[in-house]
Amino acid sequence: MFINYKKTIIFTTILLFILIIIYINLNSFSIKNENKNFEILFKNITWDTKLLKNIPFNNWNEIELNLLIPWDWKNNISLNKDKLKSLNIEKIIVNDKEVWLNESDFKNVDNIKIIWKSKNNWILNENDFNDIINIKEDKKEEIEIKNDIKKSLTWSININLDKYNLNSNINNLIKISWDKKYLIKYVNIWWINLTPIIDKEDIFLSIEKNTFWEWEYFIILQMIDNSIHTLDKKIFFSFSDTETNIANITPKSIKNDTDNIIVLQWNWFSKVISLQLSNNTILKNASFEIISDQVMSVKIPKNLDKWTYFFNIMTTKWIINLKNNTFIIN
Repeated sequence: MFINYKKTIIFTTILLFILIIIYINLNSFSIKNENKNFEILFKNITWDTKLLKNIPFNNWNEIELNLLIPWDWKNNISLNKDKLKSLNIEKIIVNDKEVWLNESDFKNVDNIKIIWKSKNNWILNENDFNDIINIKEDKKEEIEIKNDIKKSLTWSININLDKYNLNSNINNLIKISWDKKYLIKYVNIWWINLTPIIDKEDIFLSIEKNTFWEWEYFIILQMIDNSIHTLDKKIFFSFSDTETNIANITPKSIKNDTDNIIVLQWNWFSKVISLQLSNNTILKNASFEIISDQVMSVKIPKNLDKWTYFFNIMTTKWIINLKNNTFIIN
């Protein structure tokens, strides 16, 4: 009886010791991974493998290491130069752009790709490369960004475009206004995904001509947290598949107490012979200057009746009444 009791105590002690060891290891693993704010994946380019966490290689195989940084971390990344020196580096690519091998500090990083030639035979393991980068976290900025995202997705998204009526016969640049505009990842119009262009404090959408047919389209936003939002207003594109058309008139409104110059954007200006102003009642010839095949300046004489006008244009092929694009004299 005493022997069995003693065996039970020994067994319990050993079991408890094993559980403590397991707990310490698990806790250590958890802490280690909690502090690791990136993911590591390898590819053996020579063998054309998939991206994997562990991968074997032979001498002089071309290896690719991918560091993926979560979107919700606003980081300054510093590469471990000592670690890089131990590798036979061929190139380093940050955010899909190749950088110099001696560069080490980067801001706002989403992904890093390091490619090198192996020097021996072995197996790559992600744990061996946890020290390849250091992440300098700006906690204040990170908290502000996360709060902005949270607030912006609970408030109404008050986004405005500087124009909602465009012509698809020319290239268009649209300015986006919103105090949280930096949270926009993509703007979707129809099936086209547009990436906003950041220019200092402003943000724009660039749309190439002939992208959209004449129609009214919903505007759908994808935010940096991948949530989807549809704007209340729609965007309208006019489009003409004829050789000659007016895409834009600037300005759209002028005074009749002085001579004015307005600028037309369209196609096929170089073939214009004569141009008339019309409001369905009067016709008046107007002098013009062809700047290029897409741009023309027109002189509008003073003392014309206050009205909405359009253009009749004679080209080398035909006479066209372009009533779809008008301007106002007031």
